[in-house]
Amino acid sequence: MSSERQRAANRANAKRSTGPASAAGKSRASQNARRHGLAAQAQFGSDRLERVDQLARAIIASMPGQIDLMQARSIAQAELDVTAARAVAGALLTELYGTVPDCELARVPWGPLRPGAGLRTLHNLKMVERYLRRSQARRDKLVRLCLSGAGT
Repeated sequence: MSSERQRAANRANAKRSTGPASAAGKSRASQNARRHGLAAQAQFGSDRLERVDQLARAIIASMPGQIDLMQARSIAQAELDVTAARAVAGALLTELYGTVPDCELARVPWGPLRPGAGLRTLHNLKMVERYLRRSQARRDKLVRLCLSGAGT
């Protein structure tokens, strides 16, 4: 239990920690929660649910008797997240370089950045790639769980 002196010190510190004071700081802080929008719950419209069901049926058909509908839907949702993140990453790469060739990205001899391509685009690409890695890991874990029988 904290003493009265410690509580008073905490209150005094809290009064000083009120966030940014300048207009530029407030503007930047207002965007802290905004990232790439890929994780937004608004993605679950009827079109997305239909695509999840189609992909889930295809997953079940490719693995008869090994996976149930609920597991297949989880994997399908994760796969659609991966696909969306790849599309956004491709758009950002196009913004940076002008075009993205249809080949393995690790082997692409990238040229100089397009004029006007800024650090903000590079930052956004970094955020999307991080989301992509997490989405791929989630999808892969779901597949492993389902195949091992632990997801039942």
